[in-house]
Amino acid sequence: MKVRFDDKTQAIFVSLCVLFIKALGKTIRFRFNDPHRVRENLPPHPYIFAFWHRYILLMPVVYKIYASLYAGGYPLTVLISRSRDGEFITKVIERFGLSVTRGSTRRLGHIAFRQLITKLKEECCDVAFTPDGPRGPRGEVKPGILYLSQMEGLPIIPIRLEYRRCWTLNSWDRFVVPWPFTSCTIHVGKPFVVPRNEDLMHSTASEEMLKSALGPVD
Repeated sequence: MKVRFDDKTQAIFVSLCVLFIKALGKTIRFRFNDPHRVRENLPPHPYIFAFWHRYILLMPVVYKIYASLYAGGYPLTVLISRSRDGEFITKVIERFGLSVTRGSTRRLGHIAFRQLITKLKEECCDVAFTPDGPRGPRGEVKPGILYLSQMEGLPIIPIRLEYRRCWTLNSWDRFVVPWPFTSCTIHVGKPFVVPRNEDLMHSTASEEMLKSALGPVD
């Protein structure tokens, strides 16, 4: 998606998007599917939340619900690309009271990675990732999320949304827009930490585990 507006037009469009997301979110009936009993068994701790890019629309709403039930009150930072599209998405996300770290999952060894490490140590925050963002390929886990878990010992919690009724757009990620007044099941996967001795330069068990937990993307 290409978004190229002047500042005033962009500000208006951001406000409209925020209103749309909030209004749509209020009509959705959410429920959790937590077969691993994450809520009962995990202590308060910063986590990495992972979900496919196609589900990003209502994730600010989902995280607010999740945090009220599961999390330990930690702030959330979202990794967003440095593209022009990323600038627009950043403004939308910040309107939900969430912070943003700008960078790419493909280049986490540089500025974005250091920023994330600093935030984790200074603010004790959760981190949200779209492993196949910002431009795909769809359903491909880029290594940044795995490196962060491995280096900092942070558990990855896979999140998958299942809408009863939704539109699927003809975009690279097959972007999902739920119907108003439909229901949504939030599937909470089993948390895991990438082992220190795992070689992430090649296809790994952790990568396959995450892909399986996040579900199909077709």
